[in-house]
Order: sequence, then C-alpha cells, then structure tokens
Amino acid sequence: MVASTSDDFFVELAPEHTFDLVFIDGLHTFRQAYRDLINSCRASPEGFLLIDDVVPCDAASALPDREDAIREHRRRGLKRDPRVWHGDVFKVLLCLSRYHPELAFRTVVGPDNLQAIVWRRDRDAVVSSVDPAAIDELQQATYDVIFSDGIPEMFFPRTEDEAIAEVQRP
Repeated sequence: MVASTSDDFFVELAPEHTFDLVFIDGLHTFRQAYRDLINSCRASPEGFLLIDDVVPCDAASALPDREDAIREHRRRGLKRDPRVWHGDVFKVLLCLSRYHPELAFRTVVGPDNLQAIVWRRDRDAVVSSVDPAAIDELQQATYDVIFSDGIPEMFFPRTEDEAIAEVQRP
C-alpha cells in the first residue's frame, strides 16, 4: 500500500512498473478521475481499468463535493443513506465517448455500485489527455440532463457477464 495522492504515485512510478488491472476509486471528482485514467493508461499498456462510481443514484449523489452532496440530500429529503456519494465521475464516461475512440468501455450494471471497465481497442494506441477546453465543457454536464432517461446508451450498459464477454473478444 502506498500512502500518497494518486498524482504523486504516478509521478514517482518507475516506467518499468506496469499493471494488468488498475482500480480507480478516489476523490469522486471528474477531473481527478480523468487524470487517474490517463495516468493509469500509461501504467497499464496492456491491461484494464476499472472505474468506480460511474453512475450516481441521484442528483445529490452526483455533486462533486461530498459536503454539498450531503446538504443537498437533506434538503431534498431523500430516503437513502446520505453518506452514499458518487461525485461527478460519470463525466469521465462522457469524455471517453466523445474524445477517446482508442479506448473501449462498458458500464457494468447490476444490484451493486456501478463500475466501468476500460481497455484499449488497439494495444499500441497512445492515450493522451484531451484539451483543457473539452474538460471545462464536460464539467458543465449535469446529472439531470445525462440521466434523464436512465443510464444513457453512450455508457454501454451491460450485465457483468456481457461486459466480460466483450472484454475477452479478440
């Protein structure tokens, strides 16, 4: 176990250290989760990424600040546990859909916390961060718009078995 921020971890990671699987579950913010995704792609050239908290349960849970999410939960009188918080990590999937054709992903849906599995379409593909203006634009996306009709098809929702079968295809 390493006691540091993920940004520091990746800066200090030796290039020869690579991973087969990286689990991204940190600050629950779009910007940090996206940086973690880009850094994880560099550290996992042939592996897979699993991103947690990609589908918030409601608009309060989708707020990027945990304290704001708890206040909004109470203001709305929601019945779920107010500590349930996903942040705006869902915007990473919007970014992948719009700007990263070199990556494939599937959102694993089921009774538990929804996650996305991400992999390179071509093992030699280079994954680079998008322009900061694109990040700023995606930052404006809201839960109410994105999830107005449930999990959007651009998130490629699949059961766990379906997602694993797609990942295993050559």
